[in-house]
Amino acid sequence: ATPHFAKWSFSQKKAIAILSKHCTGGPAKPTRGNQSVWTCAGKQADFRWYTTVGNSRRATSAAIFQQQLAAVGIKVTPQFFPGPAVLFGNLLPAGDFDIAEYAGVAGSPDPSNNDSLFVSSGGQNYGHYHSAKVDALIKAAATDFNPKSRQQKYEQIDTILANDLPRIPLYTYPAILVHRSTLGGMEHSDASLSTGPAWNAEEWFWKS
Repeated sequence: ATPHFAKWSFSQKKAIAILSKHCTGGPAKPTRGNQSVWTCAGKQADFRWYTTVGNSRRATSAAIFQQQLAAVGIKVTPQFFPGPAVLFGNLLPAGDFDIAEYAGVAGSPDPSNNDSLFVSSGGQNYGHYHSAKVDALIKAAATDFNPKSRQQKYEQIDTILANDLPRIPLYTYPAILVHRSTLGGMEHSDASLSTGPAWNAEEWFWKS
């Protein structure tokens, strides 16, 4: 698959180059400890960053992102909430957030697991993203039983999403797979799947 999101790889210099064309008041270069914040179209680049409480990995990433964004003149204020009760049960469905960071865990490697994130009527489409093209491709893929043409449809969807950026993937934490050499069919996957290393268990077999 083509890494469509690769064009958004981390670059503070590129961020400042873009911001300086449209905004005022920010730093001339990435600066650790910078206090100046860009003003764009009369509004400061000051955002609420919501994520889940009680997760050390999330607390660490929020602190890192806050520091990295401050260096280029973007202010974020991390706030931590209980996941099911508040963040997912109240704030996100109500659209009461600026930026939200949380894990996306699918039940299987099939890309349709993410349909509800991007289809206009999707229950997890918290940013109310709408693309008639994406809606049409998702609908067509749902009844396409040809693996090759179905994959092509999801590749098209991925290309559109990488341009529109309703969400941006940040990282996948490592998955470690160890197995006996006599067990065949096991394959490593860095996908965030609730099934873990058993994602393709139907293909496992004992070697004779």
